[in-house]
Amino acid sequence: MQFNHGIGEILTAVTKAGLSISSSEAHTYVPWNPFGDSMEQVGLGEWQLRDRPERLAASYTLQAVRGTQESSGSVEPHSR
Repeated sequence: MQFNHGIGEILTAVTKAGLSISSSEAHTYVPWNPFGDSMEQVGLGEWQLRDRPERLAASYTLQAVRGTQESSGSVEPHSR
C-alpha cells in the first residue's frame, strides 16, 4: 500500500492553512482491497489485513476547524 502524502505532510499542511485539528482517528480498514489474499472483507465494502490488522493504520479520519492565529501561535475557532 502506498499513500500519496504521509500523515506528517497532511498535518503540517492543515495547520499551516490556519486550521486547528479537532480530532483524528486511525482505522485498520480501507474501502478497497489493496493486498489481495492478505485482506479480508469486514463490512460492507471494507477490507482489513487478515493477520493482526491493528499493526497497520490503513486509513485516517481527520477533522479540523477554521481558526485565527494569535501571536502565541495557538489556533482558536471562529465564533459563529
